[in-house]
Formats: sequence, structure tokens, C-alpha cells
Amino acid sequence: MNVRILGQTSDALNEVVNARLDAALNQHEQWVERVEVRLTDENADRGGVDKNCRLDVFLKGSMEVFIEERGTDPFAVVSAAADRAKQAVGRKIARARDNR
Repeated sequence: MNVRILGQTSDALNEVVNARLDAALNQHEQWVERVEVRLTDENADRGGVDKNCRLDVFLKGSMEVFIEERGTDPFAVVSAAADRAKQAVGRKIARARDNR
């Protein structure tokens, strides 16, 4: 799977991103062309619910799924976004199959 990670990150977070996306989207890998991950820290040192993860999942057939998750822990935010992406991609593929 082609995963591009943008934004504020570390080696440990990159590993979690790749592992979580692989686990979440593995069953749909024949449909997934690429995934773009944007990680931001909106409030920097002030704290709070400011860690943001945006997933842009590009599927075959010009289909796209966009997920945005926000929280205080970047690792938890990535995991939650990956879980939501799995569900959303599954729904999108099911709809595409039904419309054939």
C-alpha cells in the first residue's frame, strides 16, 4: 500500500501509522491506490484536544474516502482514524459493487 505521511511526526508515530493502516485496510488492498496522512498539532505547547489526523484514501474507480480524527494523544488519534477508515472504505466498496 502506498502511504504518504505529511506533517508533524516521529519514527515511532510513522511505524504506528503504517502498521494501523496496513491492519485496517489490508482486506481492501486491491481497491486502495494510495493513502495520504496529515498529522498536525494545532495548539502546539498549549495542550488540549489539538492533535489532528486526516486520512485521504484514494480508491480505484476515482472513489475517495476522507476521515478526520481529533484528540489529545497522536497515537490514539491515528488508531481511531484507521478504524474509521476501515469501516468507511468497506461501505464505499459495498456501494460501488451494488451499483454495478
